[in-house]
Amino acid sequence: MAGLPIEGGCLCGAIRYELTETPLHSTFCHCRMCQKAAGAAVIPWVTVKIEAFRVTRGTLKDYRSSPPASRGFCGNCGTQISFWHEARGEEIDVTLASLDDQEAFPPTRQIFTESRPAYMKGFDPDLPGME
Repeated sequence: MAGLPIEGGCLCGAIRYELTETPLHSTFCHCRMCQKAAGAAVIPWVTVKIEAFRVTRGTLKDYRSSPPASRGFCGNCGTQISFWHEARGEEIDVTLASLDDQEAFPPTRQIFTESRPAYMKGFDPDLPGME
């Protein structure tokens, strides 16, 4: 378990933030909206109480990705940082990979698996790779 607060930020460094409480959960999301927003097959999130998320440098741009939801991102480099949904108004999701220590809260569940692409269903971590 990571020490708190834990910090994170965007690719270019214009946005920095901290989480001051342990996440409620950590999740792989396979929904089509996250896939389009991230340009990736899956996006890992940590969910915290909204008061436990604080931007410490810069200002997130807001994109209303659907009527009840918005995504916060860096207006300079485009890194997605947050996702907020009206139905869970007291919580906010933060991209796990934007944490300085993305190993701090490994996902323990996955959601919207019906949108997971076929090539991910057979994902083999032992595929040949490069370092």
